Amino acid sequence: MASCVQQTLIDSETLDFLEKQRAEDTKLVESIDIEKRHTEFIFAHTERFNNWATDEVYIQKANKTAAAFLADLNQDELDSLMKTQMDEAASQLQIQEDERTFNIIIQEMRSLKAVCDQNKSAAVKMRRGKKLIRERRHAALEFLSRFEEKQKREMKALTDAHARKIKQMDLSRNVVLRDVEDAEIRVILRGLEFNKRNAKEEEHRLKLLSEKESKVHKAKVLVLMNRNQLEIEQLRERHIVQRKYTIRYLELETDIVDENDLILLEHEGQEQALANSLKQAASELESENNTKILKIQIDDSQRRVKHAIGLLKERNSRESAKVEAKQAYEGRKREFEFWAQELVYLRAHLTLLGLPTDGSEFLETKKRLLIRFPESMSSSVTRFEELLEWNDDPDEIIMFEDGVNIEAHRAKENAQLHALLRSHQHEVNLLKQKNAKLRKMKLVQQQKALETLLTKQQSQLEALERGHSEAMKEFNDAHKIQATQDSIDTFEIEKLYSEMPSIVLETVKHGGTFEPRQFNDLAFLTANLVGFADISRTSTPAQIAALFEKLNTALETVIEGKTDVYKLSDQGDSFSIVIGLNSQGKTSIQENALEAADLAHRMNEAVRRLDMTGQAVSKVQIKLGIHAGSAVGGVFRESNPQFVLLGESMLVLQAMEKTSRASEIHASSKVHELVRSHFLFDVSESTVVLEGKPKVASWWLMERKSRKSATPFEAAQ
Repeated sequence: MASCVQQTLIDSETLDFLEKQRAEDTKLVESIDIEKRHTEFIFAHTERFNNWATDEVYIQKANKTAAAFLADLNQDELDSLMKTQMDEAASQLQIQEDERTFNIIIQEMRSLKAVCDQNKSAAVKMRRGKKLIRERRHAALEFLSRFEEKQKREMKALTDAHARKIKQMDLSRNVVLRDVEDAEIRVILRGLEFNKRNAKEEEHRLKLLSEKESKVHKAKVLVLMNRNQLEIEQLRERHIVQRKYTIRYLELETDIVDENDLILLEHEGQEQALANSLKQAASELESENNTKILKIQIDDSQRRVKHAIGLLKERNSRESAKVEAKQAYEGRKREFEFWAQELVYLRAHLTLLGLPTDGSEFLETKKRLLIRFPESMSSSVTRFEELLEWNDDPDEIIMFEDGVNIEAHRAKENAQLHALLRSHQHEVNLLKQKNAKLRKMKLVQQQKALETLLTKQQSQLEALERGHSEAMKEFNDAHKIQATQDSIDTFEIEKLYSEMPSIVLETVKHGGTFEPRQFNDLAFLTANLVGFADISRTSTPAQIAALFEKLNTALETVIEGKTDVYKLSDQGDSFSIVIGLNSQGKTSIQENALEAADLAHRMNEAVRRLDMTGQAVSKVQIKLGIHAGSAVGGVFRESNPQFVLLGESMLVLQAMEKTSRASEIHASSKVHELVRSHFLFDVSESTVVLEGKPKVASWWLMERKSRKSATPFEAAQ
């Protein structure tokens, strides 16, 4: 009785330590979560600050560029006016000629640079094309090597299958010969009772029977070897055809890639040549327009320049001051808006975490998260409104009572230039569309060629398969004579495989070999006797044998009558079953997991009610583990076949059983996910760690849920 109390009670100090540890872990997780969110906020703030700073840099550069451009433009205008006042018309024409010559040289240099860039781009594309071809050839060689390895593996698997069949036939023959030898012994024993003549006749008959059996076995082996050789030749012929067409397909694809690259380079060259010619024509037209405008300006500038210089200087200085003041005001305003928005984001972030948004703690948090926050921001608000008040009056328009309207001439010439550019762009677009259609048509032709090659390969393979099927049909018709003898071998094999799952037995019945395969949607259950070492020390061998008999009988009674439950092992103190093996595709993994959970509870109850009369201990307990998943199953050892399941699920099942406790059911996270709507669970402190895999949580399976007593928390669990 004292031992029972000692097993059921838990040390209060251990409970207090666990509660403190859980509280500390909870606080640590919360603090880590807050730090994680702070870090995410800092990253987001840094990204926004970098974007704002980058925008400000670009804006400042643009402002400086615009200011420099305006200053240069104003200076050029002043210089032009000064030169116009000082120079004569003849010198202006000479300047115009020099400018035209300079523009032509610049245009030629640009054209030469464009040609060089085009040649460079073509060289880069050629290098890329060669690299792509090398990669494709390397991939083709790798594919062929993998194809040859696959062919070798298939031939090896076929040879191994044939060897297994021959070995199976030898095994069946040995069984028959063993029966013959037993009969011969019986004849010898009967010879003691009968006369010598009957014994000799029986011995002669058995000798003839043995010779006949040997001849039949040799004939079957010869037929099977012929059939194996025929299958190997057919497989080799098919692989040769597939390899030939694969090589041809890869060569054709490489040629298509080369041809497409050449066509693309040719089209790009045509488009570039057309674009260069159109640019040159536009440049010439623009130069002519500039010449006309310059002549008009020469005639009109003599009498206007003196009056315009004073007004222009005054206007330029006023505009420069206004632009600089406006840019400074807008920059400070953007900075204020950015940091105001960042404060809004910070308060929203702290509100979401439940932290204060005012006071000294908020200031410390702001200083830690917004390290670039300017100290003078609070006083900058009033300065934004009082920074500058510039004059938004429209600029003065310099008007003259007489003279030529230069802007009208400029607008007219620009309109002609824009119309020419639009027509040139339209021609370039038409050429691009034409080239795209040609490439599309070429691609369709290439696709048809590939499809024709694949169709030809498919037809040849179908013809080859038809020939193979006809040859195999003739071979099978000739082999039907051995059907009667094969049925005898099948009966002997069925006796060896009688304890296998039904899916294995059905395969063997039809003369096939059960190859290892993947089984999905399975549920696993394992039970282990608790304290077997202590029981062994205090019990006699007879008591241990009786205990094992009672334990296995009780557990087998639980699974009795369940056709979809297969017993994997019952080795003494352990008992393992799998559910869903014989009903692949008929039952879901959730149904199998529910069945495993119910069976676990029933096994626990059956062991709890076990009659321990005549045993050294008053009661025994088992610890159970359940899991759901997939596994690879196969038959091992030909002399004494045994069905075995392997895979990651079996490792998880072993971990569940190993970390389980007496009279409790240790369930994996997969089982918890499948049956948590039907059963209650308690969190387990144990985790499953497989090599190369992350940690997986586990659960203690409790009783079934009732519809009335289930709480919303349990339903959510």
